[in-house]
Amino acid sequence: MVGRQVRAVAVGNRINPAAWQTDAAAMHEITRIVGLAVPHLSTTLPNLIVLGELLGLPGALLGRRGALARSRTTAQGALT
Repeated sequence: MVGRQVRAVAVGNRINPAAWQTDAAAMHEITRIVGLAVPHLSTTLPNLIVLGELLGLPGALLGRRGALARSRTTAQGALT
């Protein structure tokens, strides 16, 4: 197997709970977070943007969509 080079850009940022209150606001926040990687992307290599594992947590726990999860009494209950 022949190896190939890629440009990997890891994006980490502070989560802003206020930015996840509506679906449109959440989409705007994800766009902003991914946009942090844009200045670092390669024009000559394939790019891989790596997002933190906690990025999905606000979508699961905040806003209207997360009401059921927040009503649970344990972290396991909230995440399932």
